[in-house]
Amino acid sequence: MSNVEEIISLVLEEPKQDGGDFSGFDLKGVSLNGASFAFATLIDTNMEDAELLDINFPQASLNKATFKNAKIKNVDFSSANLEEVTFEEASLSGCNFKNANLTGCDFSQAKLDDCNFHGTNLNHSNFYSSTIDNSNFSFSRMLYAFLKQVIMNKCKFNGVNARGSDMSFSKMIEVDMKGSTLKYADLNSCTFNDVNFSNSNLIGVDFKDAQCEGVQGEEANLEGS
Repeated sequence: MSNVEEIISLVLEEPKQDGGDFSGFDLKGVSLNGASFAFATLIDTNMEDAELLDINFPQASLNKATFKNAKIKNVDFSSANLEEVTFEEASLSGCNFKNANLTGCDFSQAKLDDCNFHGTNLNHSNFYSSTIDNSNFSFSRMLYAFLKQVIMNKCKFNGVNARGSDMSFSKMIEVDMKGSTLKYADLNSCTFNDVNFSNSNLIGVDFKDAQCEGVQGEEANLEGS
C-alpha cells in the first residue's frame, strides 16, 4: 500500500522529519522538495521513480532502499548508511555522499553529475554502464567494485583504493588517478584520454588492448602489468 500521501502530509506540516522511522514505506513516485530526514531510519524504503530536490539524509539509515529511476538533485547523503541501496538508472546531480557507507550499492546505468563521494565506502558496488561527470571519488574505497563500460569525464579518483576492481571497456577523459591503488584491477580495452596515474600502485593491472593518449604515470608501480 502506498505511503506517498502520508509522507507528503507529514512534510507539509513539518519539513524536518529528523530521526523518524519510515522503514518499509512505499514511496514510489513521490515528489519531495526541501525536507530533512537527518538521522532518520528508512530501511527497505521504496523510492523508485521519485523526484527528490534539496533533501537532507545525513547520517540516516537507508539500507536496502531503492531509488531506481529516481531524479535526485542537491540531496545530502553525507555519512549515511546506504548499504545495498539501488540507484539503478537514476539521475543524480549535485549530491553529497561524503563519508557514506555505500557497500554493495547498485549504480548501474545511472547518470551522475557533480556528485561528491569523498571518503565513501563503495566496496563491491556496481556502476556498470553508468555515466559519471565532474564528480569527486577521492580517497574512497572501491575494492572489487564493478565499473565495466563506465564513462568518466573530469572526475577525481586520487587516493582511491580500487584493488581488484573491474573497469574494463571503460572510457576515462581528464580523470585524476594520482596516488590510487589499482592493484590487480582489470583495465583491459579501456580508453584513456588525459588520465593521471602518477604515484599509483598498478601492480598486476591488466591494460590489454587499452588505448592511451596524454596519460601520465610518473613513479607509478607497474610491476607485473
